Amino acid sequence: MDRRQYLEATCGTVLVGTLAGCSSDSSASSGTNVTEHLEAAGTELEAANNALSTESEKFSETDFEEGGVDVQTTAVTEHLDAAGSELDTAESAATESQQETIEAARSWIALARSLTTFIDVFADGYNGVSNGLSYFQSQRYEDAAETLDTASDTLSDAEEELVIVQDRIENLDTEALNNLDEVEISTFEADIERLSGFIDAMIPMVDGLRQESLGMVDFQTGSTEIENEEYTAAKARFKDARSHFSSAETTFKDLEESAPESLQGSVIELTCYGSALRESADHFVATAAALENGNREKANEEAEKGQEALDQCNFN
Repeated sequence: MDRRQYLEATCGTVLVGTLAGCSSDSSASSGTNVTEHLEAAGTELEAANNALSTESEKFSETDFEEGGVDVQTTAVTEHLDAAGSELDTAESAATESQQETIEAARSWIALARSLTTFIDVFADGYNGVSNGLSYFQSQRYEDAAETLDTASDTLSDAEEELVIVQDRIENLDTEALNNLDEVEISTFEADIERLSGFIDAMIPMVDGLRQESLGMVDFQTGSTEIENEEYTAAKARFKDARSHFSSAETTFKDLEESAPESLQGSVIELTCYGSALRESADHFVATAAALENGNREKANEEAEKGQEALDQCNFN
């Protein structure tokens, strides 16, 4: 999604012109001073908006399959703090009209802080997914499962932060916002809906990856047990792997149509992996069963089919 457009709409651009234009409501004795502080607050909000837009762009520029995202939001917080300080100073001598503008500006600051928190938490979850995938690709499946489990919790926290953002938008005084130029609540709601859709896709996606990782732990253990001629144990282990792979396949399949466009390619690929792994595990269950019964010819036949299933999606 176009996060720059969203953040520009919500954080600074709207307020800069409004705050700078408040001098006409000022009294002769205090208007100039109040106006200067309001203009300074507008400048800080604009700077915060630019910094927030820069950080938000990093998500669209990064593919979690290729690496994490380095988000730095300290500058955003500093600008918001400075804007708040300017508003506090202006308030003591503000006219009624200026006070309404100050309150509206504070609402936007609160919204920007919520967005900043969301971006920070979401970045942590995003990077957790990237790290988990790296472990998976390196065949460190236990590390992958543990990392993805943590990432899932973090993304759930990000989802809660997004709810806070949504609540702040819903609770805005729309009548007061009518005095601010270019504010379109419907645009905010549409952008938030897209963000929500992204989180809604990422959380089950991470769970599917975790299921595949747990399945691979069982798969590797089963392979070792076959080598050690522990065929009954191997059969049970491959059944466990099949259960994990089946769960992952279902999760990814359900996401194929609902996932945001930027994630659909990855989801389809992971569906293929889940299907291939589940089919392969089926054949290795049969392999272990055949060995358990002393039928090596059948075992070799099933093992070959299991490997062919893995090759369906160029799975390594």
